[in-house]
Amino acid sequence: MAVLSGVVMVFSNKLAPKMRQVVIGAAVLLFLFKHLLAVRSGIVTMYAAGLLWLGWLGWQMGRWRLAFAGAALVAALGIACVLFFPTLQNKIINTRTDTEQLDSAQAANNFSVTARVYSYQVAWITVREHPILSVSKVKLQEAMAQQYSYRFPEINPDRYVLPHNQFIYNLAAYGVIGLLLFTLGFYYPLLAAIRQRNILLMIIYLIVSISFVVEYTLESNIEVIVGLFFILLASTPTCTEEGSEARELLTPQAQLA
Repeated sequence: MAVLSGVVMVFSNKLAPKMRQVVIGAAVLLFLFKHLLAVRSGIVTMYAAGLLWLGWLGWQMGRWRLAFAGAALVAALGIACVLFFPTLQNKIINTRTDTEQLDSAQAANNFSVTARVYSYQVAWITVREHPILSVSKVKLQEAMAQQYSYRFPEINPDRYVLPHNQFIYNLAAYGVIGLLLFTLGFYYPLLAAIRQRNILLMIIYLIVSISFVVEYTLESNIEVIVGLFFILLASTPTCTEEGSEARELLTPQAQLA
């Protein structure tokens, strides 16, 4: 969020020259640090949100040359990180090893990606048995534990995990109706962001949405606070927007006066 917010601020031409340099330096530093930290979902999210912004820069702002130059720069930095950051190299090797174990249920005891894939399968079994309202959040862990022990006895009870996917989690906990209500309620403000061409809000929505794919993000207090706080912050009208709306409400006579 900080990297992409900084980039949006820089290209909005609303920063003082010295502050512009500070924001550029901070964005580049955080971009490199994300690769050094080597969190898979964080890196994928940053690149996906960056791709959205580059597309916006070219399509909506007509700055295709700058968009292609930015894409080339990001690609060069990313390749350099792969070559020079051992943490990122190790993460790539570990991920490849992990995904090669997907056919073995016993591997879920030791590999995180494999464990998540099997949690999705168990959650889907629960959904098929209770598709409309499901079993509720309170009973979800117990219902999945029963399915784990019956379907995949090779997996140890201490390695039973809930589905690390907000959409699958909601579907397993609240059924089809609950998932539809959640999707409508959470993404309704995004429609306003698209109409208003609020690229920052769209970027943050994309970041949070990708986190939904790999985590049940909204099931912990800190992730609710972080996610919703920045969505609300990005959706706050700017002074310029408020001023333009106020001018639209004035009558022609009042505007002349």
